[in-house]
Amino acid sequence: MRTISRTFSGKSRHDDDIEREREEDITDSDSAKTKVEEWRLANDVKNIQQNDPTEGRRLGVTWSGLSVKVVPSDARLQENVLSQFNIPQQIRESRQKPELKTILDNSFGSVQPGEMLLVLGRPGSGCTTLLKMLANKRKGYAQIDGDVHFGSMDAKEALKYRGNIVINTEEELFFPTLTVGKTMDFATKLNIPRTLPKDSANPEEYRQKFKSFLMDSMGISHTEDTKVGDAFVRGVSGGERKRVSIIETLANRASVACWDNSTRGLDASTALEYTRALRCLTDAMGIATIVTLYQAGNGIYDLFDKVLVLDEGKQVFYGTREQARPFMEEQGFVCSEGANVADFLTGVTVPSERQIRPGFEGFPRNNIELEQAYQRSSIKAAMEQELSYPTSEAAKTNTKLFVEAMAIDKSKHLPASSPMTVSFYDQVKACVARQYQILWGDKATFIIKQGSTLFQALVSFCLCLRTRLLLTFTL
Repeated sequence: MRTISRTFSGKSRHDDDIEREREEDITDSDSAKTKVEEWRLANDVKNIQQNDPTEGRRLGVTWSGLSVKVVPSDARLQENVLSQFNIPQQIRESRQKPELKTILDNSFGSVQPGEMLLVLGRPGSGCTTLLKMLANKRKGYAQIDGDVHFGSMDAKEALKYRGNIVINTEEELFFPTLTVGKTMDFATKLNIPRTLPKDSANPEEYRQKFKSFLMDSMGISHTEDTKVGDAFVRGVSGGERKRVSIIETLANRASVACWDNSTRGLDASTALEYTRALRCLTDAMGIATIVTLYQAGNGIYDLFDKVLVLDEGKQVFYGTREQARPFMEEQGFVCSEGANVADFLTGVTVPSERQIRPGFEGFPRNNIELEQAYQRSSIKAAMEQELSYPTSEAAKTNTKLFVEAMAIDKSKHLPASSPMTVSFYDQVKACVARQYQILWGDKATFIIKQGSTLFQALVSFCLCLRTRLLLTFTL
């Protein structure tokens, strides 16, 4: 595997784009060979699966008629600070509620266990909102219509298993003074199953093996003793920080995993390696994987089973990967020879980027017309048949095995409604240890705070002593 060089912050975006295109040309020419077996840790994944004491964690996610609305940003603003105390205005606004804005309109689909869905769309098209809904993250939205099922469970029933239905967001959030190794120590400590795999003698041995596998999967074992860092604390590079975010999500051993533009900051070869890892884990463990990407070469695109394209909230295509390009070409859009298919599908929704074949003057000119063309196609009718999956015997069996597996993994000292794996005592112990590690990682700030506190205490003591002496002499 090609050595991954660290990308310095001074490198221009233009240079990154040229490097990405050059590397994609290499990977795309060999895209037919991007099979799961070629991932360097494929055998390790198989061993993990064989030693798993549970029968299965397969779940899958299916949604239909999914629409999401929010309060427009301009309707949330007040004229000034005193406006919020204007009672007549508040009463008038409560009677005339602002019109909600639709950011996702009548979306449907099904990602069954062992399948990977690629969600495409330009920024602001609703990709992140769709992933949040499929990860059962519903807070912050004014109105949500439609059904989302995880296996045979609805969204409310699946809340107790939110630790196994996860999303990796585009922005990373870490404690910058912690090292990569300490960050992963905390993540793995909270995900030690009660019933250990057959090849692990004790919880600590299992944790160390799992941690080593995760760090090796993204090639960041060499950064174990380096601080994660941020904009103010020197640490690992931006690409390495993104990889830490990826393996921290993988530590949950989720059954439904959503990845929101997780290749941002990664070079082309690392992004391909990451997607191969997802493909391998998805196939071996039956994970339902949903990924949204803004730049994906054909080597990455060929690893997915299905594709969903959004345009300003409208679902203009949903079908198998093989059907996506022919469908768009039938509408009159041109995909150049050797072009990235994912970029072509996204470019269809951008008027300034799409190319039209001569003779197709009646091509769909906006998202409404393109959505109507998709609804008239045979692809939509075929994909709608998958919406019956939650009521199928396979979904009911998978859900039953999933619930049993979660019961086996969860500590006996936790209530049935808890999404955690380890006991409350172990959670507190891990949090206390991490807090001291955070303090130790930023010793300068700790010393300054303690010195400042001690100095203020001495000043206060001296002032109190002086006041008391003055009162004594006065009397």
